[in-house]
Amino acid sequence: MANTFNMERSNNLIGAIGLAIGVAFGIAGGFFPDPVTQRTIYLISSLGVMAGMLVLSIKFMRKGHDLTAAGLVLFAIAEGMMTSCGSAPEDVAMAGFGAGMAVYAPSFWLICSQGSFPMWTRITGLLASLVFLVAGFKIILGETLLSTDALPGAAYGLMSLTLIGWIIALLREKSGQDPVRP
Repeated sequence: MANTFNMERSNNLIGAIGLAIGVAFGIAGGFFPDPVTQRTIYLISSLGVMAGMLVLSIKFMRKGHDLTAAGLVLFAIAEGMMTSCGSAPEDVAMAGFGAGMAVYAPSFWLICSQGSFPMWTRITGLLASLVFLVAGFKIILGETLLSTDALPGAAYGLMSLTLIGWIIALLREKSGQDPVRP
């Protein structure tokens, strides 16, 4: 039992660190006007989020929270889509950015549908999903939106708030207890 507890705590910590790297570097990237520096910082953010989401997907799959686990994997896929477009020509990068934002929507729906995280984070996650969906489709339909523009900025702000809530819930979680009820 103690070994399971240590593994759970370790997964929570690794997942929380990955999400924290994602949030911190994601916010920091907006402060750098140089595109190469900004892409590098956003890459670090995406790598942290992908690692954190995948570690947490295993944790939630083991707990029987299959929809949450599927959403976390889909979230990592969306991050990978965005990352792969970072150095592509502008038109390709914009299309990938829009598609990645659209894929965030069902990932949040799956994660938030099962009650694996506190209610307030499920609300902010669902709000983020709607804004990402609108922004993603605007880009797919030909509009140019940068990550620092108002609509994507609002979506990323809501996403950051949601991830911070997940980090707090994971770090408060006791052995065998759901992060919803720390």
